[in-house]
Amino acid sequence: MSEYIMKETPIDRIEEGWYSKYKGNSIGRAMHYIYCICGLHQSENIIFDNPITFFGRPFASIDWSKGYPHFTFVDEYYNKKQEDLLSKDLIEGGGGI
Repeated sequence: MSEYIMKETPIDRIEEGWYSKYKGNSIGRAMHYIYCICGLHQSENIIFDNPITFFGRPFASIDWSKGYPHFTFVDEYYNKKQEDLLSKDLIEGGGGI
């Protein structure tokens, strides 16, 4: 098994939400990503299992191999939003979601 190496992404630099200070491969960091990508309602009501569920329905799977929590969502809208957020340079762009 290879050692986990954390990669910072633009989502890590969004300083909104309760979980923005979590680092590494922690559930708190994954919750921050879910909050930034999907919003408060989803982030408060998901269960981290295999797969991640939302009110008992499959919602997403998570992959840590890229150095950050990368999700594959059931809803393509969230996959697109995740890629959009990951591709932005929020520091130069002034921040914000």
